[in-house]
Amino acid sequence: MSRRGGHIALVVSILAAGVAGACASAQAMKPVTITVGQGAGGAKLDMTRAQVVARLGPPVGHNLQGVLSYRHASQRLGDGNRIFTKGAIDRLYRHCGKRVHRWRIPETGEPNYVICSPYRGHPVRTEFLVGRFSPDALTQAAVRMRTATKP
Repeated sequence: MSRRGGHIALVVSILAAGVAGACASAQAMKPVTITVGQGAGGAKLDMTRAQVVARLGPPVGHNLQGVLSYRHASQRLGDGNRIFTKGAIDRLYRHCGKRVHRWRIPETGEPNYVICSPYRGHPVRTEFLVGRFSPDALTQAAVRMRTATKP
């Protein structure tokens, strides 16, 4: 997370069940809806860390940049797309069309599908990590949202 205008810009990382390892608490297993470009489970990108933890509970992990990671039993996008099931990327293309872009993480070369959108005047990227570029690719590890520039 980074400080912007007195708030912490949240980087939401929602981990797939079974990929993230053991669950830290029962609270971390509640279903969550991911809202592209806005947040997840009622947590918004412009919330402070304390506000996010109050909304989602304690994270199952975090990194040096302050990214909070959560593991949930059921993850869906706002349109009902089960993002960690087979065919999710195809459904993402059908719903979002040309807003979906292929992008590789510069440091690692890992493939992602990305939707860029504004959130309160800031560009935001919603990233869907995949093992390969394909409409039937399975989102493998996480959905991340962060304030960033276009791919």
